[in-house]
Amino acid sequence: RILGVDDDRLYREQVKQHLIPLNMILDEATNGTNAIQQASVHDYDLVIMDLNMPQLDGYQATERLRRGEAGLAAAQLRIVAYTTEPDYIAQLRVTKAGMQGLFNKPCNQIKLVQGIQAVLRGPQPQLQDQPDPLQDCRVLLVDDTATIRSIIEALLASVGCRVTTATNGKEAVQLLTQQHFDLLVTDIRMPVMDGLELTRAVRER
Repeated sequence: RILGVDDDRLYREQVKQHLIPLNMILDEATNGTNAIQQASVHDYDLVIMDLNMPQLDGYQATERLRRGEAGLAAAQLRIVAYTTEPDYIAQLRVTKAGMQGLFNKPCNQIKLVQGIQAVLRGPQPQLQDQPDPLQDCRVLLVDDTATIRSIIEALLASVGCRVTTATNGKEAVQLLTQQHFDLLVTDIRMPVMDGLELTRAVRER
């Protein structure tokens, strides 16, 4: 399954005509922003990325995919450039952005398929600048023991989390209705409302 990204309908149609007879599924995106959105919800084997597009060009879109903005699977997608730029101009930037190949427009079917085969047989792309999932993670910590709250809060803060605390499940439910959190860390045995009751309340919401 391949995602073809190009703001020019004629070039998108040309790639489609080359690939559809070979039983490849081709989805289309008209710009880099649209490509990131589609890569976040579909599993692709390869992206054919135009370099020069309005809104978000191919270099920027690739860099954002590599940073994990569309998820971990999309961050490791194989991406090839498709451009009218001469190789000597584009090659260095293509490699730096994290692409695995370069096709010149227009491209005939044999050259396109051979290039795709070579990229798919090559090594899996490496993640670049993968964001730390704990950095600025908003955590709600729930425990009725002050000492334990202090220790866990300090540990979470030391790895970049932003921690809010509550002493029981009832307080936690109130906080959850008022604020957004990425993670809930809860004690099981607490007065008023324990951790199991709290978890059920969260899931029901």
